[in-house]
Amino acid sequence: MVDETDITEESQWFNEERARTVIKNLQRRNMNGQYVPNRQEALAAVMAMIPPGAVVARGDSISFEQVGLSPNCRSAPRTNSSTPLPPTRTVLPS
Repeated sequence: MVDETDITEESQWFNEERARTVIKNLQRRNMNGQYVPNRQEALAAVMAMIPPGAVVARGDSISFEQVGLSPNCRSAPRTNSSTPLPPTRTVLPS
């Protein structure tokens, strides 16, 4: 029996199509893009792009943390991680 509530394939197709559109638009602006389907492949792809001895500055990137780049950059013998001040939280008055 087919599970009509499982939209995994549709979600995957949608994400790939959206990525193709984004990459195409980046290329129009002379920027590169790459689609990977999951965090593990994203981590491997980014780590492969970092040359030996590179200094990695991350700013305040949530994606950097979500993919797991922060601990990998700190522990990789070929990189130096440049981490800015800890993120601050802005609380607006109500």
